[in-house]
Amino acid sequence: MPVRLRLLSLRGRLMVPFLSILHGTAVGFYPNEGEMIGEILRASDIEVTGVFLRGEAEAGGGTVDASVGVERISLDYQPNPRVDVVRRHVSLREYTQSARIGFGKAASEFVEWSVAGMCRSGFGDFASVWVDEYFRQQFGTFPEYRTASPRVVSAEAAVRWEAVPANVFAEATLVAARERIAPGYHRDFAAGGVLTRENERFDSLSLSVTVESFLSRRVRMRHSLLASAVSPRVPRYAYAGEYIWAVSRDWTLRGSLQATTDGTRFQAISLRQTLRREWRKGWWTGISGRFYADNGRLDESLAVFAAAPPALTSLEGLLHVHRETRRTFFGLSAGPYLTRYADPETEIAPFLHLFADRDWWRMRAVFSRRF
Repeated sequence: MPVRLRLLSLRGRLMVPFLSILHGTAVGFYPNEGEMIGEILRASDIEVTGVFLRGEAEAGGGTVDASVGVERISLDYQPNPRVDVVRRHVSLREYTQSARIGFGKAASEFVEWSVAGMCRSGFGDFASVWVDEYFRQQFGTFPEYRTASPRVVSAEAAVRWEAVPANVFAEATLVAARERIAPGYHRDFAAGGVLTRENERFDSLSLSVTVESFLSRRVRMRHSLLASAVSPRVPRYAYAGEYIWAVSRDWTLRGSLQATTDGTRFQAISLRQTLRREWRKGWWTGISGRFYADNGRLDESLAVFAAAPPALTSLEGLLHVHRETRRTFFGLSAGPYLTRYADPETEIAPFLHLFADRDWWRMRAVFSRRF
């Protein structure tokens, strides 16, 4: 079956895949593919689990792609007794729901277009839950404090052009989003100690351009450039490159490189390599490794401390096994994920335990079927 490389996400460092399934019975609606994914990311004090369903069907002369997902974030919040005025150890559990629906259609023999909409209700990652609990404990009794209600809505449009039939493809995608985060708080003592809430709404616009081509019958390459503007942040730019090399009939090598910068301070790089082998017809095993490093990502909730989270370096290793037939696919991946932070700055000492080194375990199961 042909392999389609997709632009890799550059937005977060601990992200669970966003996938889902669609059921349809209306006249003229013909489901032809469904997929289900379960994933667990676990450390000694934090656990992130997710179930994601995705479906694809023919409708209206085109293709409908829809998805839903639910994630659960569980963690043991640990304050820093040296600096926190209020310090309570609590166990937290938050749920995040997400949904996406898209429609694509061929405009001509060589051009396709698509549109999609997405919404998410809940925290985007465990760090947001931790930071929100800190501000709730410190300022929850103030009348100016408001319970956080993070959410995201977005819309996208894309055009894909088959520049050279069955060889070179170009794609442009425009995404507009509005996000509400759990904001930070600080007391303005110049105004009598009144509690002030930081900015909690961000509007973003991003444009990505992707070129995908076959260098030979065995090698496929994909290059993507992304530019995004998020008010009131400075613009951010990213590059993603990926290749697939069929080394032989049984061996396949796949690798990727991602780099991100905002042109001023933030920089990040990620490298991934995967090797897999087909042992019997339809049975595959593989091993992959990923390296990630940045110099401290931006977190708007921590803006009141005038300091960014410390630099992060991470390593991930996974073992893969999957079974593929003409209509079904089942895959299982598992392995360690190690995160190491530089020493945090004094300004964000309240989050000493949040930015602690951790040894994680990740497991992911996938099942899909074509009808």
